Formats: sequence, C-alpha cells, structure tokens
Amino acid sequence: MVRPLALSPHVLVAAPALLTSAAPPATPADLAQLPTLDLGNSPDEGRWRLSGPGGAQAEVPLAPRLVADDMGALLCAALAGVGCAALPRLLAHEPLARGALQEVLPGWAPPPGLVQAAFASRQGMRPAVRQLLDALAAGFDALVREGRCLRVTAA
Repeated sequence: MVRPLALSPHVLVAAPALLTSAAPPATPADLAQLPTLDLGNSPDEGRWRLSGPGGAQAEVPLAPRLVADDMGALLCAALAGVGCAALPRLLAHEPLARGALQEVLPGWAPPPGLVQAAFASRQGMRPAVRQLLDALAAGFDALVREGRCLRVTAA
C-alpha cells in the first residue's frame, strides 16, 4: 500500500560564490555556463527538464561536475560551491533562508517529487504504524499550509 503525502517542489540552487564570476543565468540555456551537479539515480540523468513562466518548458543538457546518488551529498557539494544543483525545496529551505544558497533562474523549476509512505497492508496494521502514518500526514499537511510543499491532488 502507498499513501501519498505531498508534492515536494524542487529548485535550482548554487552557492553565492559560484554566481559571482559571471552574470546570473537569465534563461535555461544560460545554465550551460555553470558547473552542475546531478543525481545519479534519476530517470532524467544527463538533463534537467524545467517548467517556467507561462507554462514554458525547457530541457537543459548536463555535463555534471559531480554525480551522486544521495541528495544530502548534492546539498553539501552545492554549499561548497562545487556546482548548481536541482534539490527539493524542503532540503534547501534552511540554506536558502540564511543565504548559504541562492535560487538560480527563479521562475524555472524541475518537476516536483512525490513524497509517499509505503507499508505492507492496512489489514492487521499495528496501532504504532497507523499513528506514524497519521503523524507523517499531519506533518506534511502543516508543510503544505506553510507553503513548503504542495497538496497531492487526485489524478
């Protein structure tokens, strides 16, 4: 069984020091001037698919400086100025708030990720598991109200 919890918006981020050597990107094509970081287990390896203003779409080919299969490693590399990364806004929220990261190409973003809880079955579910699922759902509802996540809508 799977319980959808929220949609997690993603954002393009980089350390401020990385953005001082040239003008900040104004279009998706300008991202080619920045070193990039990529998630190695992504189905979209080698490119970023971005949505922009007015429903505009862009595909940005990547030649990443670093590929990792862990979002935490990509966050650390972005903070260290290694390159520009596409990260979940939830993960990048605090470094963005304190200025350790800057949003790159505001208005353009990769597709959101789906946050979900997977469990064996509702039948015979232990009360502690049900409480955990309910607590996770409540926590993500709070993040939706704060604007850090998006509500999952039925397809």
